[in-house]
Amino acid sequence: EQRLLLVQDIHLHNGYVIGALVEGELVGMAALDCQYISGFRLRLAELVVLDGQQHAAVNLLNHVKAHARQLEAEGLYICATSSKEQIDFYLQQNARLAKRLDGYLRQLYEAEIHLEIPLSVK
Repeated sequence: EQRLLLVQDIHLHNGYVIGALVEGELVGMAALDCQYISGFRLRLAELVVLDGQQHAAVNLLNHVKAHARQLEAEGLYICATSSKEQIDFYLQQNARLAKRLDGYLRQLYEAEIHLEIPLSVK
């Protein structure tokens, strides 16, 4: 329920929300908060897929990165749980530990690992 409220809020504030369908069934979704933080980074607020839908997660992330590039973002900021599976996924997608932590998000998500995915806007 809390995730749904977050996604609705992002959508209402001109964020980017996208879903992944397989055979007409929703198998995942991603939400990008389009308010710049700590420079020209945008926060990947949500990326969730059903078990066994790793390809959907990659596709969703690629769409989010493309949208962020259109907005001339220099990177995506991610607050990830300490799940090894989740961290490994982001590392495979060229994520790294965030060099500049966002103060507000650091306090809000202090137990999470803060990552960033650099984006080339060219």
